[in-house]
Amino acid sequence: MAVLAMVFGFVPGALAASFYYTSGIRVMNLTSTDTQVTLSFYDLNGGFNTSATQTISGDGFYSFFPLSAVSSGFNGSVVISSQYAIASISNLLGFYGSGNPTTDPQVASGAYTAASAGSTSVFLPALMKNNNGISTWFYVQNAGSSNANVSIAYSDGTTASGTIHPGASIKFDQAVETHPVKGFSGIVTSTNSQPLVAAVVE
Repeated sequence: MAVLAMVFGFVPGALAASFYYTSGIRVMNLTSTDTQVTLSFYDLNGGFNTSATQTISGDGFYSFFPLSAVSSGFNGSVVISSQYAIASISNLLGFYGSGNPTTDPQVASGAYTAASAGSTSVFLPALMKNNNGISTWFYVQNAGSSNANVSIAYSDGTTASGTIHPGASIKFDQAVETHPVKGFSGIVTSTNSQPLVAAVVE
């Protein structure tokens, strides 16, 4: 079984000079048998970055935090594989400070579950550009075995596209896109039938 998730490493200056993100991943073993779990990390250029392996006891869980397998500044995706059934959640945490999440104050957070499969079309109902100072961005990950050609059709008429390597992801940032309205939706489509997953950050 494989599950997929976006991973956000330290990103200094994402909103201001002293604001940054980090993330962690918790994996739950859904069986009573010990299982070995492997996390395979991919950067935004589509290249394999590194991997991490952990044995999780039956009905137990393991938290990959901090994500010590990847270097500071990593921004990309992960494929989580296991012999037996697992579930996973990723937590995205925002901090102000010097870059040390153990001492800096946490000021933002979010979470999403991993997906065990993708779809060739994904609907994103709530996206924004400079809506009271807030803009969204989202990552689309290729859950297939070949390069995915992706097109984005926004409800305001704006379009975007990209190509994603297997296991990797691509970021679409509404703050730098041209949108005539502040709130809109989007449909992500794989034009060559590769399954996709997506995560939106607000």
